[in-house]
Amino acid sequence: MILVKNKKGQALVEFVIILPVLLLIVISMVDFGNLLYQKYQLEQNLEYVSDLYLASDTNALDQEKQRLNIKTEEDGNFVKLSIEKKIKMSSPILRRILGDNYSITTSRKLYHSEEKIEDETESPDMEQEEIEKNEVES
Repeated sequence: MILVKNKKGQALVEFVIILPVLLLIVISMVDFGNLLYQKYQLEQNLEYVSDLYLASDTNALDQEKQRLNIKTEEDGNFVKLSIEKKIKMSSPILRRILGDNYSITTSRKLYHSEEKIEDETESPDMEQEEIEKNEVES
């Protein structure tokens, strides 16, 4: 039986064997964190776009439609806004599970009435002026 007195290299060999597995796990965690962050950003963008839609701000809404992949589907008094974004995975583990380009989609259903409220309502002072003009003319 041969006894090995020098065991200094044993820890190095074990570390070299375990290192690729640890790196894959760390890269997968960072990739998954990025995925969750991108989903959060899409939710924030959709909230902003839905506010623009409800406020009928067409200029800002058109700019956001050019920047983001926004789809609108109208169904009666409801409008469904959805945003889709493709994320490229860098982790081999997540690429095997989710695919090379993972697609994140978020949507929101909004209610909008067909009747638009006119902002140009006449004030009581304007009505009084019209009555006075009619009296003077007659």
